[in-house]
Amino acid sequence: MNDQNAEIIILSILIFIVFFILILVIISIYLKRKNRKIKKRLFEVTKTNNSLEKEKTDLIEEKNSLDKRLKFLNDENKELEERKKNLQFELNRLKLTNLRSTVDSHSFKNTLSTVDYFADKTMIAVKSISKLFDYMLYDSNDEYVLLEKELDFANQYVNLYKLRLDINYDITSTIEELLDSEYNENLKIAPLILANFIENIFKHGDLSSEDAKIQIETKILNDNEFVFVAINTIKSESNKEKGGVGKNNFEERLKLLYPDKYELHNKIEKNCYIAELKLELHE
Repeated sequence: MNDQNAEIIILSILIFIVFFILILVIISIYLKRKNRKIKKRLFEVTKTNNSLEKEKTDLIEEKNSLDKRLKFLNDENKELEERKKNLQFELNRLKLTNLRSTVDSHSFKNTLSTVDYFADKTMIAVKSISKLFDYMLYDSNDEYVLLEKELDFANQYVNLYKLRLDINYDITSTIEELLDSEYNENLKIAPLILANFIENIFKHGDLSSEDAKIQIETKILNDNEFVFVAINTIKSESNKEKGGVGKNNFEERLKLLYPDKYELHNKIEKNCYIAELKLELHE
């Protein structure tokens, strides 16, 4: 009986061992398969990662290439902008040269026309004209001249025109007062800027009526702001828009010489034409 029980126990132990070994084999097979899948997945991930790294490298190279191209285009654009700036400067210079020559000839013509009115005052006129021509032919070649020279020219120009007026004509001017006052002597202005106003006063103004008048005001504000106001009686509203080529050239010169640094106002008030110019001068 005891032997039979011992055999049963031994058999049970053997069955348990076999069963345990079988389980271990099954687990081992499962782990091997799982390991193969993991390795396969890891291989695929590694392959994908290598592919992404290659794409990343290609993108970096493409970016570097685009950066170089962009830098080249920026450099080229800067060069084109510089060339454009130089061309614009040259164009403005040529415009100013052309406009100045037109203004000079226009003033020259108006001055010669004035000589017809004073045969008996020829000597005085000739002396004034000589000084005016010196300024128009020499000083006006500069882009800017001292304000004192332009004011002196304007004063002589007014005095020349006054020779054709009746001695009792009402004309007042503060140009000489400004010349005699204290201001920055280094201030500069474009030459012949004031000629346009003076010519229009005497060309389009009423020079014969009893109540006619001419008034010229000049002053300097805030150290470098020059103000010129010309007021003259007119015969009718038809004089409002006169000026022709001289007026167009004058406004074109202002735009080129004083961009955003000038104000020009014209109006008719109580049968008077009022022109006001404000300029920001420099040294």
